[in-house]
Amino acid sequence: MLIKHAILKFVAHCKLDVQRCVKSAAAQKRKSVSDEVDELKSKNRTIETHKESLLNAADDDAEEAEHRHKTLRANSNAMRKAAKEKDVELKAVKQQLNEEVLKLTVCIVFTR
Repeated sequence: MLIKHAILKFVAHCKLDVQRCVKSAAAQKRKSVSDEVDELKSKNRTIETHKESLLNAADDDAEEAEHRHKTLRANSNAMRKAAKEKDVELKAVKQQLNEEVLKLTVCIVFTR
């Protein structure tokens, strides 16, 4: 009788350990995905800021080019091209961000 009780108690203890391990792994994965989302959001903001800076500089150079040199027009066009490239990069980061947010949502749903 005592042995049976001890075995049942041990099995219950093992189940609790397994549950703790599963919850810990899920929490770690959720934190990892959450960190990735934060990193992508930061990268997104940086790229957007850089893109806006390029566009503003391009506008300034275009205005000055109307009054001065044609080389500024070339610089303006180069900056606009760079801004378009940043736009492509921004779309890729946003896609990654959406995927990571989806992963995070799935992690949260399945750990409840």
